[in-house]
Amino acid sequence: MKTVAKLVAFICVLTLLLGCCSSAFADGKLSVYTAYPEEQAAEFLALFEKETGIDVEWVRLSAGEIYTRVAAEANNPQASIWWGTSAETFMVAAAEGLLETYESPVLESIDSQFKSQDGTWSPFSLQIISYLVNEDWLAENGYEAPTSWDELISEKYKDNIVIAHPATSGMSYTWLYYMVQLMGEEEAFEYLHKLNDNIFQYAKSSNSPPRMVGMGECALTVAYTNQGMTNRDEGYPISITTPAEGTSYENSAMAIIKNGPADELENAKTFIDWALSKEAQGAFAKISYMIPVNSEAETPEGMVTLDQVNVFALDTQAASANRERLLNRFETEIRGKDNLA
Repeated sequence: MKTVAKLVAFICVLTLLLGCCSSAFADGKLSVYTAYPEEQAAEFLALFEKETGIDVEWVRLSAGEIYTRVAAEANNPQASIWWGTSAETFMVAAAEGLLETYESPVLESIDSQFKSQDGTWSPFSLQIISYLVNEDWLAENGYEAPTSWDELISEKYKDNIVIAHPATSGMSYTWLYYMVQLMGEEEAFEYLHKLNDNIFQYAKSSNSPPRMVGMGECALTVAYTNQGMTNRDEGYPISITTPAEGTSYENSAMAIIKNGPADELENAKTFIDWALSKEAQGAFAKISYMIPVNSEAETPEGMVTLDQVNVFALDTQAASANRERLLNRFETEIRGKDNLA
């Protein structure tokens, strides 16, 4: 009987140990979809791994591709965190029941204008819409960098502008709705018709046009200020200006994917909390030149901030509510997304 009792006790202890080991292994993982550039995502997520001990598996896709994948995987999500897409896109995803509600305690230190109203997503960084122009092209042609939208429809930019397509890029949809908010919808689409005559290419992602401009493949793109600063640091001749009529910014956010891997849920919450901290926010600002939403975070010298430009806040609720309709109109009237570069 003693032998049996010892055997039972041994089996119980072994089962407990194996259970603990299995739990520890599961608790050490996190799967992420991100729209941030690969170099920036890799450095930031490596820092998260180092500070938390959580192993991250991540995939980089355009904002539109992530949205499509998360929707397609709704019945069996393959990732826990969706990181780095415009708040408007997250609002659409939340309305479709794709996001898990989680309100981090760190949000108490974030300005209310950047927060989700229903707790389904969290703000992460801000990015200012600007013009990125190749300085060598400007010098060769004797031009000044543009400071208004009228200049972009000038004949001198014929076939010399590259921009991401708004159906596949969160940045470009933010820009599309910004134009609607700035000019009114009908006037904005009249303008986009004229601008289309000068477009050399619509790209799938907003990450490639700034580099194309830096390499001299095109003269100009509409992109985020921080993208120009990052590429300029890499040695590309890029001039950065903003429209005098006023510009806007993207509230780049993050969220927990609803019904994602159950053993990653706590790690997903840990990621949100950590990413909102002043330390993580400051680290990403140095990596990317993106503006932290945590005002206590340190920012690198030379970074363009909201108070340095003529900026107005985007109506994110209206942008989200009109997203599908405006994208369909752009597809029909301006340029379809088929065969994008």
